[in-house]
Amino acid sequence: MTGLVLALFAAAAVLGLSEATRVGRRRRARDRVARDAIADPNLRGRAITGLRAELVRLKGRPSWTTRWFGTRSLAQELCEIRLVLALMLLVDDRPEDALENLVLIDPNAIPKHLQAVLAMHAIEAHLRLGEWHAAERVIEGYPPDALNANGRAMRANAKAQIRLGRQDARGALRCLEEAQPIPDEVRPELELTRARALAAEGRDAAEVWRILQAQPRGALELLLRRHGGEAATQVARRILDGEPERR
Repeated sequence: MTGLVLALFAAAAVLGLSEATRVGRRRRARDRVARDAIADPNLRGRAITGLRAELVRLKGRPSWTTRWFGTRSLAQELCEIRLVLALMLLVDDRPEDALENLVLIDPNAIPKHLQAVLAMHAIEAHLRLGEWHAAERVIEGYPPDALNANGRAMRANAKAQIRLGRQDARGALRCLEEAQPIPDEVRPELELTRARALAAEGRDAAEVWRILQAQPRGALELLLRRHGGEAATQVARRILDGEPERR
């Protein structure tokens, strides 16, 4: 009898490992799809459709190994899919759809690193929609000590964007000072917010030009689309049109 029990446990362990391997393979495939879709707008629609189909498939037909080895494992994978889907929707400029996915995630049921991703995606969606109070609630509800250097810088950047949304450019600049030193990976995004704040204040026109000229063309086009009424967009338009800097 003991031998039979041990054999059953051994078989279960093998099946659990097999399930974990499949989960890891699906995660890597999703990462590849997301990277490709971020780089190529033509792939985004297919990526979003595929992620939604994967959600339906996992929710509707969990394998018996998933039932044996953890509802938590299934819940975490569903969360990971929703986070990637929300990212795709944000990249595709659909913040309302992104929020619809994010509100279905229970932050208390996922690891801290996924809580951080959830918070940053929700903040970004609220900022895009001009929902300053909602963005602020998410920021204040997530402790900065749980973030790495990039996360802390992006938190300061979000706070600065909220100040800009409330017509407080000087407060935005103070928020950005909190992020010093700025990690290289996120420096362009914080510099863009700084240029918007300086332009709104009517200060350092040469510095605004320098910052915006260093931005990739796609970032300037997004600036025009999302913040068309701001002073910084006038500079961005001249740069995109190839006009020289005004002295």
